[in-house]
Amino acid sequence: MRKVVRFEVMGKPATKGSFKPMGKFVKHDNKNLQGWTGRVAWAAAAAWHGLPTERPMAVELVIWKSRPKKHYRTNGQLKPDAPTHPATYPDAEKVERALYDAMTGIVYVDDAQLCAGQWWKRYGEHDKIDVTIQELLDHD
Repeated sequence: MRKVVRFEVMGKPATKGSFKPMGKFVKHDNKNLQGWTGRVAWAAAAAWHGLPTERPMAVELVIWKSRPKKHYRTNGQLKPDAPTHPATYPDAEKVERALYDAMTGIVYVDDAQLCAGQWWKRYGEHDKIDVTIQELLDHD
């Protein structure tokens, strides 16, 4: 039987991309990364009951971004020319990287087990990410 879990992580997602050299060490350039990945890990652990799987996995992400005020008229209605999709920061690939690393050791043993996935960036009321992750079966 296929194991499927869904969870959400509220707040602006952190990205994992560039590194900054710090003497002998290398540090991520995003100061919000540790706090956000901690929230991802907590939400994943609350949703995923049991040990990390060794099976191949598929993931689906929806990255919700709150609309800027300039998308609305003064009466609160959405402007007709407001974009339907947020083609802006954050870079979805860098959000994925941070999220996948945060679930390593909780949902799966290694993020190399991710064999299928898709993501969308959408506008919504709040910044958050909806995550659906499932084990792939042999016939998938």
